[in-house]
Amino acid sequence: MKFLRPIIILAFLSSFAFAQGGSVYSRLGAGELDRAYSARRLGLGELGFAVSDRDFIGTLNPAGWTSLNLTRFEIAVNFQDLKMQDNNNSRYSTLTRFSGFVLGVPLERSLGLSLVAGITPYTNVNYLVRLKGQNVDSPYDVDYEGSGSITKTFIGTSYRLPFDMSLGASFDYYIGNLNYYSRINFQNTDFTNSEYQTQYKSSGLGGTFGLISNDFSKLLNLSSISNLRLGASYSFRSEFNADSGEVRTTSLGTSTLTSSKSRLQLPMNFGLGLSFVYNNSFQFLLDYFYQPWSQYKFNGKELSGLRDDHKLSAGVEYRNPNANARGFWETLMLRGALSYEKTQYQLNGKGVDQYSVYGGVSLPLEYENTLDLGLQYSMRGSTENNLLKENIFKLNVTLSLGELWFFRPQGR
Repeated sequence: MKFLRPIIILAFLSSFAFAQGGSVYSRLGAGELDRAYSARRLGLGELGFAVSDRDFIGTLNPAGWTSLNLTRFEIAVNFQDLKMQDNNNSRYSTLTRFSGFVLGVPLERSLGLSLVAGITPYTNVNYLVRLKGQNVDSPYDVDYEGSGSITKTFIGTSYRLPFDMSLGASFDYYIGNLNYYSRINFQNTDFTNSEYQTQYKSSGLGGTFGLISNDFSKLLNLSSISNLRLGASYSFRSEFNADSGEVRTTSLGTSTLTSSKSRLQLPMNFGLGLSFVYNNSFQFLLDYFYQPWSQYKFNGKELSGLRDDHKLSAGVEYRNPNANARGFWETLMLRGALSYEKTQYQLNGKGVDQYSVYGGVSLPLEYENTLDLGLQYSMRGSTENNLLKENIFKLNVTLSLGELWFFRPQGR
């Protein structure tokens, strides 16, 4: 899989002119991971495996759907500002993209039986690198561009077992469309510009299973701590069938060079979390995420430049303990989190680590409806070994609507 070889990445990182929208690192593997489709999850550090919400829909652990008390619909958009720098240059880029939508329906609240479906991004590829060159007769630019994503469509359910334990499972269907381009553009019109495109259209099946424990605070007889729970989620390895092709475009026209069938293998992932509420107002989260990207395979072969992904995050959310509060300031929710991640990227013998800080707020619109804002600032990588250092700022805006927004009360 030549386009993924890290030696090409190292050439990019040591001499990049600019990168469009996303990170140059997204050229490796299947692209940048996207764990938090919603502003609430982003504000809590992107994770939350032990959280079961009545008024928000999580997507990492299907066992968390047992507490839904209203039919909910959530839709989100994400904005990103990225500063990249090496030892000689720096560059800013921006990216705006749709973050997905989710619909959750509580079928039987007393049993924690809910049905949830949605479409969310799984990975994202978006970069454009320009290298400048000069031959005897004309200067030229060589562009390397990547675009596309892998999207997850899922449907699942949850159920509350005796002793207040929760189980959940989802059926996941992945669709990928990844495009990689290389272009040479001459300033002298006597030379012919050319473009090569490699495209991968893929699809695959997967599944996620999760559980959340009973409330240990009742067993431990804790006075100021409530809803103390452990949670875990496991997503199975996914096999993708891909149609791949290489296309060349010149002044003479477009021609297909190769067309073939390929197989991709996404590694499994596992998450473990702890959650509890202090003084009926502050919910604390501690989470761990693991995905062995060293086992990512293309046509049965593991790829260099990738390592196992480990992420640890801690977050807190404040909400008014008074369930009857209705005023704007009384129903405002605040969030914050910190995280450390050993990302899946490893180049030139050096891993790329990421440190992040998060924040967020839920602005009440009317009963059970909120406009959620999530913020993330991250520092990733370093300029050592001719690599890139990135400063990433993300803003997620999510509209979360309850069933009273959809249904008109009787008598109107």
